[in-house]
Amino acid sequence: MSEENDITTHGTEGLGATATLRFSGTGIAVYGTIPNSTVSRVSAYTLDGSSPVTVTRSNRGDTPLYQQLFYQSPRLKDGNHTLIVTAVSGASTFYLDYFRINSTSSQETNAFPSSSLSIFPASASGAPTTLPQATSASSGGHAGAIAGGVIGALVFIALAVAAFLWYRRRRAMRAPSRQAPLAPDPSKALLRLLSTS
Repeated sequence: MSEENDITTHGTEGLGATATLRFSGTGIAVYGTIPNSTVSRVSAYTLDGSSPVTVTRSNRGDTPLYQQLFYQSPRLKDGNHTLIVTAVSGASTFYLDYFRINSTSSQETNAFPSSSLSIFPASASGAPTTLPQATSASSGGHAGAIAGGVIGALVFIALAVAAFLWYRRRRAMRAPSRQAPLAPDPSKALLRLLSTS
């Protein structure tokens, strides 16, 4: 695996920063990117208010490690759940890539970014604030929607042109002829006069 999933990685350098995901299903897995560094990254995963599970990940290699499993929940009772991911320590950026949710309706679904995801840094007041360090790259994430919109617009324009041409042709066929009556041919009139006499 050479890249992030769908270019959806979010990162923070803030220790104590959290990401909260509300989901419905029977399990969840958290994936992220581990940059190359001599510093280990420690994160904690709190599921449905239970005791946090602490995970340490490091990468001493020359290149980042993408789509790495950070956390896997045990099998859960089907229903609504809340997972809180906390960046506990590490001197460099902590990157989340995506969540894989197991559900009974479909085996697995990827989620991230999600409308039910909130990302907060730690603050002195404890109140959620915006996360200025968060980074997101989603340049390719909407390519399918854009392509679908363009194709839909082209089909609509083609149908509109075809309907206009059909309407115009049908109207022309129904309208009485507007051509001026033909003037009699003088040579035929002279022939008629000579043949009657």
